[in-house]
Amino acid sequence: MDEIVKPVIVVKGGSTSTSPSRHISRNTLDEHPDDGVRSADALTRPFQLTAWEIGDLVFCRGQNLGRSFQQHVRSHTTDHYYLYMVLPPQDVLESRPEAETERLAHEEFGSVSLHSLTHPIPHEMTGSDVIVVYIPRQRFGGIAGQMDGLVNGELADAGSGLSAYLGMIDRILPILTMSASRHFATALIKLVTRVVEEKVAQGSFARFSTLALKQRVYQFIEDNLSNPSLGPGSIARQMGLSRAALYRLFDVESGVSATIEDHRVKAAVRLIQDGGKDLSIAVVATRVGYKNVTSFSRAFSRRMGITACTLKKRIDDERNQSD
Repeated sequence: MDEIVKPVIVVKGGSTSTSPSRHISRNTLDEHPDDGVRSADALTRPFQLTAWEIGDLVFCRGQNLGRSFQQHVRSHTTDHYYLYMVLPPQDVLESRPEAETERLAHEEFGSVSLHSLTHPIPHEMTGSDVIVVYIPRQRFGGIAGQMDGLVNGELADAGSGLSAYLGMIDRILPILTMSASRHFATALIKLVTRVVEEKVAQGSFARFSTLALKQRVYQFIEDNLSNPSLGPGSIARQMGLSRAALYRLFDVESGVSATIEDHRVKAAVRLIQDGGKDLSIAVVATRVGYKNVTSFSRAFSRRMGITACTLKKRIDDERNQSD
């Protein structure tokens, strides 16, 4: 029997650290007043976050009453985009005339913005519910590089197809089945992809800065130095770029492979300096991603002007003199 999708977590009240889903590990929900100092008022205001797994996405609805509340979501192990939509507060809609209610719903609430967990920003919440949908970056394939140009900006207006689709999912959650949820997740990915493609075609987006994209590449290199397979291909796939676009990022430098080598040699120098007398050059080579000592030694000499063995001997001699 097909089961109904059930909330995977419900968070109420004050600051907490939790994991809404196996797909978003070790996320932290932190509450901070605007001035950076916790206040009793901020901690006692009613707040609730409920999360559901919709296929491999995580659909969240949160409620917060208080202008001084900021929500930060951080991920240490994953690279996700998230959609963010503020819903109009029910008390506002019920107390305003029809024309004013329509204006509020379409001008102040309901627009969908795109953000990335690699560049978390605080969200100022008012007395409204919010919908937040976390989507793994890899779900967007090659278009992810273009999506970076839309991060921290409005993706769709209130009343758009994307806004309406998120609202529909929110309404049917009480009866949504596990099998149907996977179809809704796929449809949402396709809808977001279409919106991004339309914006790219119109040129109506601020392209992600070259510097910021390079920083993503540098971080990916640092996180994967020990992997011998690290190269232009794996970086391009992770960044959602073509190889040609990746190479263009480094066209005024010596190239992607040389950049990887530079990071590996610098990491090797740090290991030799901090590793102690018993750390062999062979172990250093393995830890920075070289399959054999010969390749490592050639790269090290090319970058540093001396061999790794010579540098290690100098550092070991200095240690002996200081002992």
